[in-house]
Amino acid sequence: MKRIGIRGALLILALSLFVGIGSAAQVSDTLSVSANVPVVCSLSTSPVNFGNYSGNDTYASGSVHVTCNIGISYTVSLSTGNSGTYSPRTLLDWGWLAATLNYNLYTSAAYTTIWGDASGVTGVISDTGTGSAQTHTVYGWLPAGQAAQFNDTYSDSVTVTVTY
Repeated sequence: MKRIGIRGALLILALSLFVGIGSAAQVSDTLSVSANVPVVCSLSTSPVNFGNYSGNDTYASGSVHVTCNIGISYTVSLSTGNSGTYSPRTLLDWGWLAATLNYNLYTSAAYTTIWGDASGVTGVISDTGTGSAQTHTVYGWLPAGQAAQFNDTYSDSVTVTVTY
């Protein structure tokens, strides 16, 4: 066996460093990671049904179900319905277009704030999204003492709007 000597060992070491013998190679790049979270709210409703009206104060409730992304502030407003005014709203007998019953919708069971668009004497519901459906109760009141002119179904159509 032949001996290499110190000069030979240094020469081999220098060549191995120069040509990369015994070392690992590597390359790098960047991986982009992202997520898009659109601001979204959705809405559904459950009707307010007063049932049979006998001339006495009649109360009923329905609901508005709002689902907004977590942390999104929103308001819920109600239109005037077919009456064109908030006080009073009217239920209309569509078979006899002149027959109406006055009623209103409120933001709470205290029946003090008419649920509208925040104009005049009306209020709206404000809340913040949780990512899950949030239920807001609609409180309806059909006042006593109204004479129903016809034995029929009286109805109204109120638009619910969520602004966020």
